[in-house]
Amino acid sequence: MTRRSRAFLLAIGASTFVSSHAPAQIQPTPRAQAQAQALTQSQTQSALDAWRREVAAARVLVSNDIPLAYSEAQHLLAELPSGATAADRVSVLNVLTRAEIYQAMPAQAAAHARQAIDLAGSQGDVVGEIEAQLNAAATFANGSIGLESPEIAASRSMALLEGVDRPDLLGEALLQTSLMYLNGGHFDESVTTSMQALEIARRNNNPLALVYAHESLTMALVQSGRAAEALQHATDMLEISHRTNSKLLEAQATFALGYLNQLSGNSRIAEPLLRNSLAEFQAIGARYIEGRAMTGLADVYRTEGRADEALKMFGAAEALYSSYSNQIGVWNVLSARSDLELHLNRLAPALADARRAYELALGSPGLLRSRSDSARRLAAVLNATGDVQRAYAYLAEAATLTDQATRERANARVAEITQRYESESRQREVTELVHRNELQTAELKERALTQRWLWTVLAAAVLMLAGAGYFLLRLRQSHRALGNAYAELQRSRDHLEERKAAEAARETALAEAERLARTRSEFLAQMSHELRTPLNGILGFSQLLLSDQQLSARQARGLAIIQQSGQHLLTLISDILDLARIDAGKLELNIATIGLPLLVSTVADIIRVKADEKKLRFAHSPITQPLAVHGDELRLRQVLLNLLSNAVKFTDHGQVGLSVTTLRYEDTSPERMRVRLRFEVSDSGIGMAPDQVERLFQPFEQLAESRRREGGAGLGLAISRRLVHLMGGDIEVHSELGKGSVFAFELSLPVTASETGNVRAAQENRINGYEGPLRTILLADDVAPNLAMLEDTLSVLGFNLQKAANGQEVLERVQEQTPDLILMDVSMPLMDGHEATRCLRLNPELARLPIVITSASASPEVDAASRAAGADDFIPKPIDRRILLQVLAKYLDLRWTIEARPAPSMPAPPEVPPAMAIPPRQSLC
Repeated sequence: MTRRSRAFLLAIGASTFVSSHAPAQIQPTPRAQAQAQALTQSQTQSALDAWRREVAAARVLVSNDIPLAYSEAQHLLAELPSGATAADRVSVLNVLTRAEIYQAMPAQAAAHARQAIDLAGSQGDVVGEIEAQLNAAATFANGSIGLESPEIAASRSMALLEGVDRPDLLGEALLQTSLMYLNGGHFDESVTTSMQALEIARRNNNPLALVYAHESLTMALVQSGRAAEALQHATDMLEISHRTNSKLLEAQATFALGYLNQLSGNSRIAEPLLRNSLAEFQAIGARYIEGRAMTGLADVYRTEGRADEALKMFGAAEALYSSYSNQIGVWNVLSARSDLELHLNRLAPALADARRAYELALGSPGLLRSRSDSARRLAAVLNATGDVQRAYAYLAEAATLTDQATRERANARVAEITQRYESESRQREVTELVHRNELQTAELKERALTQRWLWTVLAAAVLMLAGAGYFLLRLRQSHRALGNAYAELQRSRDHLEERKAAEAARETALAEAERLARTRSEFLAQMSHELRTPLNGILGFSQLLLSDQQLSARQARGLAIIQQSGQHLLTLISDILDLARIDAGKLELNIATIGLPLLVSTVADIIRVKADEKKLRFAHSPITQPLAVHGDELRLRQVLLNLLSNAVKFTDHGQVGLSVTTLRYEDTSPERMRVRLRFEVSDSGIGMAPDQVERLFQPFEQLAESRRREGGAGLGLAISRRLVHLMGGDIEVHSELGKGSVFAFELSLPVTASETGNVRAAQENRINGYEGPLRTILLADDVAPNLAMLEDTLSVLGFNLQKAANGQEVLERVQEQTPDLILMDVSMPLMDGHEATRCLRLNPELARLPIVITSASASPEVDAASRAAGADDFIPKPIDRRILLQVLAKYLDLRWTIEARPAPSMPAPPEVPPAMAIPPRQSLC
């Protein structure tokens, strides 16, 4: 009971109390009675007006706070004031129904919608019946039963709207009509209806009608395969929804934008939009659409390879839909989850979900297309499990259901044409009977008249014959039209079958292309892992043995050859994987601080060794400014080593040069300062002809004679150019046959204030131990050579080592004694490294225990998965001793003890021939 209603009843009660206790001898005068009656009527009208204002407020509230609006509507319906009309009751029933729809209460919504339709229809309340019919159409989305189909409700509301000036109701009715066409597969009619709705809404400039029109066009264009146009309408829908004072419409527009971006492959844009829409739906209590946002988020996770999160979100959506018996929603979730589980090769849950979806579709005789999809999906899962015979049976059933659905659509069209023709024929028969009756009446009158009316009778007979002839002519034309319509229907059916066959062929080709892409990625990943695993032992032990001072010259030379050969094989593997990642658009730069002097000197030291082997002079100028920049050090070093290695390979005498020049600083503010650097590699080698330069950067292209092709696959320059493109530059080439070549590129990099002065010193000294207390490291790997290599590397440095062969043993060792750091492989039996890491992180006492993951699958995906499982860092195999020691120093806070080595003397750098230099580009500033 509202405050105003209670005040009104108290006032009435007080007046009643006073009247019943007044002296009996005082009788009110007629004028006093009239005044009291007028006062009572005024109070009644005032209470009714206040009640109607509260209904209007609840109507606005139902799109912003649904639980509160539902409570208010129940309260208003229970306290219907005196003087309220049937239209008032219909109005509050419609508000209550809409709140129940949004709260996913289909049974209650259907019951109240039926009450509103019956009451409004019996009282001639056209606007109230229109709203009730639209509510009835909306209940279908929640799987409600007991109401007319949404098609009937939408058609009835459109018929009632004729002559009613309510643009908002007309916009919603056109939206329901468009959905009716979409559900029936009539995409062209849906788009046409949506365009008409948009034109009407623009003429009326009604925000609600505009939002409904853009929402209708968004859904129609998506189903018609025009996602780009749909995205623009969804953007317009979100912009206009801000003017409607409806959080629900804003959330729906946000969801539509997220869904369309996901459909277009923009998962990074789609995820925050879908998360925001889900939060908004939950905040305003819109449970009926919350499941769609959950399903959309699950699709984003599935696209990004976050399978566990996708399965969790699918489970939440299924629970939500099941809570209010929305079988359509449950079917959609089960179908999508089954596809994901089949992709993940989780055949048991995939089969269970596919079977449940099939049973749901089987229980809905009208959903032939859903039954066909479920049968086809179940066949795919059974085929994956090896049950080929049952898979074939379900495939046959799917084909039969598809054909049946096609025939039913064709039969419905024939029935429509036949019904229209029969209706026209009956109308003509009625007209003819009336005409004959009139002629017979005239004939009876003529018999009573004189002979002079004979001509009139003859004229009437002629008219009758003419009418009969006209009727026969029209009948023949109708038969011809029916024949043409049937022929057109047959052609449409043939066209539909051809289109269906073409779509099936396209889907098959797309599936095959996706399968081949997955096969290639899986093959490369597997081969990378299988090749890197033995290389880890080869390179690791060769590094250890080369540090032994007791080796003879012959042994040292042999180990050096093993080290070089293994490193060359590792380079080939990395090049092939890099090229595959670049082609797939999955290679990303790892931006960090680069110490430029150290980077240049390190590259120079590596190349100087190769140049000395061929008795070539190597020249480079040490860089002094800037000391450090932001960039991808690994990729920049890879490019420089590729270019310099090629220069050494194709130079038989003379010199090879490397220069790094600071061209200019591009911003004077310290926090945004960038430097333009020019990297130039020159040689006096064999050079190239112009036609060779054009083919230089093609993958697997080797232009030199066979003796110079040894040790290469023709990938270095192709990968180098693409890496420079990623960093914002391009490689220039100037070459003359027999005179040499110059390769140069320019990069604009942010400047950082980091210092790298003592890094060089650390590298020029040999680490032989560390200061401080004894540190314990737990090594986990199921490959014995890998464990042996790590044990030999770390034991000589004074570490206490524990070993484990799988994740289960790791957990047991940690329970016995907590180490200072865990170095753990990913692929292990019983329990892999990721699962063991997740188990360790569940213990709060081990939250700060450093865990470093290693793997021969050296991909960004494995790195990201390791960090997601809770690891602190990732080291790819083969394990580089320098990187391993850097990681240990970082997480164990070590200070190494080192044995100084004398710095090598470097010859004075000779000048690069000026004729081969590429002039730097002119500054555009």
